Amino acid sequence: MHDVIDQDILSDKIREKMTSLDINQTQLSKMAGISPAALSQILSKERTASSVVLVKLANALGVSVDYLLGKTPEADFLDVIRYGKAKELISSFSSLTAKDQSRIFEMIELLKKT
Repeated sequence: MHDVIDQDILSDKIREKMTSLDINQTQLSKMAGISPAALSQILSKERTASSVVLVKLANALGVSVDYLLGKTPEADFLDVIRYGKAKELISSFSSLTAKDQSRIFEMIELLKKT
């Protein structure tokens, strides 16, 4: 038996993540490797996303497919690490010297104050 995708939830979750990431539909479609028209149809609930497209959208947004489908209440830290830019950031950060890592933390603290 196949679960039916709740298109309202899917559309809402995608829009929420787009807002939190400050990206538009064109940017997300490029990030996910899908056409802008397909994304527009998914967001307007005119089209049901395939499992392949769901995975592409989840990866681009840094969340799990379960999050997009409303099966988990929020995108947790592990989702971000697995699917998002955080994985790349952590890898890059880990390759820095201790001194450079310290500088990065200082920059983060300065940015948080602005």
